[in-house]
Amino acid sequence: MLDGAVYQRREKWMADSKLGLTVILLVLVLFLSVALTYYPHISYQFPLHVDEWYHIATAQSIAKTGPLTHLSIYTGQLSPVDIEIGYHTLLALVLILFEPSITAWTYIPLILQVIAVLVVFLFVYRLLGRNEALISALLIALLPTNVTIGGPAFLIPENLGLIFIPLALLFAFRLTTLKPLYNYIGLFLVTVFLLYSHPPTALVLLIILFIYALFLLLSKVKSDRKLSKYLIAVIFASVIVALPNYVPYLGQRGLGGISFGLPVTVGPVFLVYGILQSLFFVVGIYVLIKASGRSKFSKEVWSLLATAVVLFGIIILFIWFKVNYLLPYQRVFMPLFLIMSIFAASGYLSLLRLNRAKGLRLGSILLAVALIATIYLSIHEDVTTPYYHLITQQDYLNFLWIRANYPSSSIAIMNPYTARAFTPITGMRVYAVEPFGPSAAYTPLLSNESAFFAQNCSDTSFLRANNISIVYTDNATCVNSNLTLVHNGTYVLNYER
Repeated sequence: MLDGAVYQRREKWMADSKLGLTVILLVLVLFLSVALTYYPHISYQFPLHVDEWYHIATAQSIAKTGPLTHLSIYTGQLSPVDIEIGYHTLLALVLILFEPSITAWTYIPLILQVIAVLVVFLFVYRLLGRNEALISALLIALLPTNVTIGGPAFLIPENLGLIFIPLALLFAFRLTTLKPLYNYIGLFLVTVFLLYSHPPTALVLLIILFIYALFLLLSKVKSDRKLSKYLIAVIFASVIVALPNYVPYLGQRGLGGISFGLPVTVGPVFLVYGILQSLFFVVGIYVLIKASGRSKFSKEVWSLLATAVVLFGIIILFIWFKVNYLLPYQRVFMPLFLIMSIFAASGYLSLLRLNRAKGLRLGSILLAVALIATIYLSIHEDVTTPYYHLITQQDYLNFLWIRANYPSSSIAIMNPYTARAFTPITGMRVYAVEPFGPSAAYTPLLSNESAFFAQNCSDTSFLRANNISIVYTDNATCVNSNLTLVHNGTYVLNYER
């Protein structure tokens, strides 16, 4: 009896120690993720990517006028159908509840990244185990950010995939303690939200779910085939509910709405993700395939691997043949890196098998060295990645001055890139803004704007015809007797204030 009690106390102490160590390591990973996500803002307190300014402006528009408006908050013109309305409504809710300043928006990616790390940890913990979960969470914390593929440091809907794909798979793979019905309800709600928030991410999730349903359908186990029918029903229902988000969009753009082009590529996937991470991803594939025969989650693992193959195929098709439909090339990387991180975790942990082969704990030493090297290389890559800045600190102060001194109904003209930031800061419309791609609607506006500044702002009739009362210049000087310089680079037509 005494020996049994001592053994139970020892087991409980060991379990508590493991739990405490897990919490400590996870907290350290979270601190690392916060530091890397915020690092680009240490010397620049404003949103970095042009897309971030657009999302903030759209959220402001929804908060003011509701989600059904189809007028651009920038120019007042009819705008394309917003197929990311779910994400913008979420940001609008944040705006209504907390009224963040422009500089405060830079903290939202930190919150999203912390949630992503925690959800990935939970998902991998339930799928593969505690150690795999910790390393997967670390690899998510180390994910790169750049202006082409996006990344955790940006306030963009693409990052929702790092949260909602693993969350959806917790339901789909039945890794929760919920009743089956609640699992499928949860899966349906998450899938619909992604379909309304970021179609490329939603498409990746649907690919995973479809492949998983196919594996279940081909299973010899009757219960698996039954589950596949439920899963297919959820996929079908989610797509049907999301159709109102896409029919108007396709009506505007036709089949061109599912074809994408990009003038640049970002280099080999393995270099972008990280050389060591990619190496252990390959090792992890071998490890998990070898273990799949005795794992109760073999279909789940194979579904993730098959999805990774599909995503690699999309990248290869674009790079080699410039073919890109449904899923934009630059939006493939983050969900692919998510899947690669899961497999790579098993690859790293395979080093521990060397402990059994040698008296010295060689595997543990090699694992520590591999992880430290991975962290170092990833941090170095993050802190040396360049970012462009749409505005300067002085621009921001100038915009605040304009907002304080002129009505919000004013229309301004300026550099079309600077205009992306002007409207979210001042709430004022602009004559033209740089579009995100070739645009028949914006081309003449940009041409007129370029001609106006090329003539040193001398065309007063142009200003009056377009109700423009404010001219903002970065470096140029306006030569027009009808314009008065009222502040740094800020001119007002006819002395109006």
